Amino acid sequence: MPLLALTDPAGFSWSQVLLSFSYLGNVHKIGSRLLGWNAGYDALEPLWSLAVEEHFYLLLPPVLLLVRGSAGRIRMISAVLAGALVLRMLVWAATPRFADDINYNFTLTRIDAIGWGVLLTLLLDGGRIGQAWIERHGAVLLWGGALAMLLSLVHWSGFYETAFKYTPQSIAIGAAFCGAIFPARNAWVRRIAELPPIRYLGKTSYELYLWHYPVYSLAERFVVSPHLRAVLSLAATIAISSLAYSLTTRRLAPLRKRFGGHPV
Repeated sequence: MPLLALTDPAGFSWSQVLLSFSYLGNVHKIGSRLLGWNAGYDALEPLWSLAVEEHFYLLLPPVLLLVRGSAGRIRMISAVLAGALVLRMLVWAATPRFADDINYNFTLTRIDAIGWGVLLTLLLDGGRIGQAWIERHGAVLLWGGALAMLLSLVHWSGFYETAFKYTPQSIAIGAAFCGAIFPARNAWVRRIAELPPIRYLGKTSYELYLWHYPVYSLAERFVVSPHLRAVLSLAATIAISSLAYSLTTRRLAPLRKRFGGHPV
């Protein structure tokens, strides 16, 4: 933040700083689009999605405590997924001009991005999807899911792009993940994922996500050549993310094990 403020004092936004570091960065994003708030620094861009993630983690535990039993929880999360899709459609119908900004950033319209993973977990844990079924359909899940992910990136229409695309994207990712992780025939995928460099990138993925945009935003201010900027940004992002992982995530791992999630 000090570097950003020194190099671009006019871009400083108190609302962005206060809301982003209060896990309300998505509220600031919507406010800057709809209400004309100072958008602030692009370097803080990743914090909007962390806000949605944090809201989900605050809402999910009470719901799981209230809804007991595998069947009830599956119905509950299915209703959440359907509700998010319907809400995006309603927003698109009510305000086409701002629909993309709202649907992309608002908690209740994006909460299904995590909810689909919860549904897959509930289906696996409840035995609704068994190992035998996964083994039979492993290739279809892996390759069909991968193809569906690519197709979901196509701009089919304004309605699809604004309101619908997150649903097929999430289903495709879940299918490909299931097909890659569980079937014995696809063990080669897991062997590739377990290669030391890939494992390390996986461990530091959270830090990589947090730091890639701030690093690149600062590099834009000091490095003219786009190719050199890309190389330096990538190297700096990996280095800073590794340091952040060592100082925070690794050191706090015992606390996560002690106070982290437990079956309910």
